[in-house]
Amino acid sequence: MSLTLFTLNRNCSSSLGACLDIMQPGDGLLLLEEAVYLLANSGKPTLDTVQIPEKFRLCLLEEDLAARGLSARINPRYTVVNYPAFVGLCLEFGKVVNW
Repeated sequence: MSLTLFTLNRNCSSSLGACLDIMQPGDGLLLLEEAVYLLANSGKPTLDTVQIPEKFRLCLLEEDLAARGLSARINPRYTVVNYPAFVGLCLEFGKVVNW
């Protein structure tokens, strides 16, 4: 079975939950654009309150974190990637699914 990289670009906890529901062990999740706001605590479920299982690889796009002033609020468990590393992730996983 090939692994899938899921990309999420919306600040929507229901999209995050739906994505996590269909992910398989070893799959990856990359948050980019507005989805990096899921890190900010605004009374909604966030990545700090929603448990991301260890079986999934979670990455955050560095440029989007920086543009939104969130770079200092990263859980060290998550991987921050730049654009070249994003391309590398797309090549590493068998499929890419955009949410």
